[in-house]
Amino acid sequence: MAQICDLCGKGKISGVYGTHRHSGLWKHRAPKSPKQWKPNLRKVNALVNGKMTSLRVCVKCLRSQVKTETV
Repeated sequence: MAQICDLCGKGKISGVYGTHRHSGLWKHRAPKSPKQWKPNLRKVNALVNGKMTSLRVCVKCLRSQVKTETV
C-alpha cells in the first residue's frame, strides 16, 4: 500500500543523510547514505458521497480539517 495522503497527495521524500563531525578534514570524507522521509499518516473513517470510507490522511491535513470541521 502506497504511503500517500488521500487528501493532499503528500508522499515519500528522498534525500541524502550525512554525518558530520566538527574536526579537521572529516567533512570531506563524511559517510553519506540515502534516506526516505515518510508522511505521518493516520486512518480516518469519513463520509464520502453518502458512504463511510476509510482514508489515509496525513496529520497536517487531519488537524486542518478538524479545525474547519469538514472531515
